[in-house]
Amino acid sequence: MNSTTKSNFTRLTCTLLMTILLTGLTGCGSTPQVTVPLAYQKPPQAMPTYRQLAVDHNKHVAGLSRVWSKVNIDVTYRDEDGKTKKESGDESTLMIDLPQNVALSFGKFGLGTLLWAGSDEQHFWFFDLIGEKSMLFGSHASLNHVNIRNLPLQVRPADIPMLLGLLPLDPDAQSTVGWERGYLTIQPNNGPVKMLIDPVSHAVRQVIIFSPNGRPAVVSTLNKLYALPLAGSNDTAKLHLSIRVDVPAEGFVMLAKLSQVTDAKPGESRAKDKAFRRGFDWRYLADRAFKIPMDKRIDLDQQMH
Repeated sequence: MNSTTKSNFTRLTCTLLMTILLTGLTGCGSTPQVTVPLAYQKPPQAMPTYRQLAVDHNKHVAGLSRVWSKVNIDVTYRDEDGKTKKESGDESTLMIDLPQNVALSFGKFGLGTLLWAGSDEQHFWFFDLIGEKSMLFGSHASLNHVNIRNLPLQVRPADIPMLLGLLPLDPDAQSTVGWERGYLTIQPNNGPVKMLIDPVSHAVRQVIIFSPNGRPAVVSTLNKLYALPLAGSNDTAKLHLSIRVDVPAEGFVMLAKLSQVTDAKPGESRAKDKAFRRGFDWRYLADRAFKIPMDKRIDLDQQMH
């Protein structure tokens, strides 16, 4: 990439990587369609209860605590001139330590890691490693005291596992079970999130986060359900290997294909344990792994106060 392309790609990919985490966007646009098999053209004669859907879904992710995966990422976005651009990250990595620790790197063959987004229980961060290195970070707690739409990025890192269909559902929540586009639907506690559930497997197929105006802000569409062997047992967990994340109002689309997925349960692999310790330690990443200059570290907490 030339310097101009790097600058544009850094800004746009920064936004895109973090839009997986968005909950405060305003916007409009259509919801991406999930494939509807012929067998799903009509709702079942006896609709399941929300509790039944939650219990059956939770069986898919029971026993899953950490996930490690290689990721091939294809990004489509509009540049400042409104032209459609595409970039690929063929050497990217995803680590999730449930419920909300997330590390997502964006890398290209021959160039190494270019971007790194992540969160732990207290903080979120974003490292820009293209050209002059910089970072953006802040605490989750500070987001409770400001309108997050006034921030450079509207961030809820804890939403990533939900968008991947990996979080258990609360069987005691309240939700009407509906039928839409060949899938069962739930919207727990009438909140801003709707899920489309496969009527046969009861796996999550689409997650829609709505903006305050009721339009889809972030849409995650899931395909290719995979039975992941759980370390130390004969059981499996179910997750999707193909994820499409749309931000309709901005024209952003990210296609992510997972490969070499493993259950990175603590104690099963020293290399994975080390990767998880360091991958979620933003101070280590800033000081030692990426060596970010102090004047290139943007603390959103200080800016908000």
